[in-house]
Amino acid sequence: MRDLSLEGEPPFLVSDLGQCNDISGTIGITGTPVIDPNTETIYFWAKSYLGAGRGYQNGAYRFHAIDVVTLKEKPGFPVNLQDTPADNDNTRWFTGGTVLQRPSLSIVNGVVFAGFDRYNYTGWLVGMSASEPKVITAYTTNGGPGAPPHDGTWTSGGGDAGIWMGGSAIASDHSGRVFFVTGSGWRGLVNQNLPASGRITLHTLSECVVNMAVNASTGIVTQADYFEPYTYTAMDAGDRDLGAGGVILPDPKTFNGGGIQRLANAVGKNGIAYVMNADNLGGYKLSVGGGSVFANSGTYPLEGGFLYITPAGDNTQVYSLGHTNTGIPATSAGRPGTGSATVTTYQGQAGTGILWVVDPDAGLRAYNAVPVGGVMTKINLPATPLVSKYQRPTFENGRYYLSTSKVQILAYGSPVNMPMTCTSPTDFGSVPIGSLKTLNINCTANIAITKITGLVLHIILFTALNSSLPTGALAKGASFSFPVTFNLTNHQLNSGSTSSPQVVPGVKTTSIDLLTVNGVTGYATT
Repeated sequence: MRDLSLEGEPPFLVSDLGQCNDISGTIGITGTPVIDPNTETIYFWAKSYLGAGRGYQNGAYRFHAIDVVTLKEKPGFPVNLQDTPADNDNTRWFTGGTVLQRPSLSIVNGVVFAGFDRYNYTGWLVGMSASEPKVITAYTTNGGPGAPPHDGTWTSGGGDAGIWMGGSAIASDHSGRVFFVTGSGWRGLVNQNLPASGRITLHTLSECVVNMAVNASTGIVTQADYFEPYTYTAMDAGDRDLGAGGVILPDPKTFNGGGIQRLANAVGKNGIAYVMNADNLGGYKLSVGGGSVFANSGTYPLEGGFLYITPAGDNTQVYSLGHTNTGIPATSAGRPGTGSATVTTYQGQAGTGILWVVDPDAGLRAYNAVPVGGVMTKINLPATPLVSKYQRPTFENGRYYLSTSKVQILAYGSPVNMPMTCTSPTDFGSVPIGSLKTLNINCTANIAITKITGLVLHIILFTALNSSLPTGALAKGASFSFPVTFNLTNHQLNSGSTSSPQVVPGVKTTSIDLLTVNGVTGYATT
């Protein structure tokens, strides 16, 4: 293990920002790192300070390149980005204390790309060399003609259009371009009543899906194309970030047609999914025209092609290519934080697709990727308590891994031998606020169980008692039931925050862990 704080790089204090809706305590590495398998190097950004001084004026972001085996820094790293000017507006410079790096990193043609947003309300796309300790490109989403002028102070010149995307990665389908989505803007809104081509540079990129060309020789980015919804000013006013979710580029071998070779898809807080021509995004007012989404969509290119969207507080939406909605599999989380829809297959074989969704309330959920009769088939999984929001599972050699809010890594293998089988899912239906509802969970022992030592619920709105469980040993095949109550008698409604709004009415889900002492080895104890 290597602790950067012991090397003079302590995490940044949230209290130095004055307000932060998403992170408590300290800010360090928030964007998911990326690993180059060819050099076995992991790259990431870490937020700290320029020196011993504190306060946001002394904040800094450093770019690290670390050997994944030895954990030693590559020669010349880390690199401090402080005071780097924007390629598209040299009156603006990067200030590490007033931004936050949340999107996952991507490597494209030897350049490591990352997005930044927040606090001085201006987005940045930054590209760093993967082989040398130097900045390749830095582009601001609100700079140039029409953007708010910068007067040299810490808080001037901002205009929002941050790149955060619910933690999703900067997207790319080949070495010549990258895509990202921006959030709301509040000053310097260039596009007004007249249509505008996406091929003409827009200097105020709020609520936009953006295609940036990457120079093959230098790695420097320039704006190539964009799409901006005609309702973007209303979205800005209501803080309905299109950039709450990322952009995906589905497999072009399946997702094409009508002369369109490549598609792009984006969906955010306004709950509208935009399907675009990736080679001609649509500009402003040139295109043919739910619940908030804080994550990437997912796609499955086999068996006809499917698209998956996971809105907060609503049902996971499944669409088939060229048809209408084919099924509603199950509920997403009742609050922002649902991870991106992730689809896996076994060696790319049709019929093996699985949809994975990380629910911060109920843990990891999985379904067969193709609906049957308009309904998704759930795959029962072991409980995954306290998983972190905005994440997707990581897969390797038949195992999957998740992180938790308690700074843990959960690792699961296949197959898992469960000591009992219980009814799942259990649907409480609609429960009015101010009331409660109780249902029974039925379980059957798959093996001889010496003792059930207790149960754990992960959402306080659900209650169950250890005293309701069997007290003695259970023989194989023995059945029992216990009550669970969904209790809204004391529930208070609130609006939440702009980045984590309360979903009303909403969906609440949780997992139940039954803890056992087994009479047979080789079986899980939870």
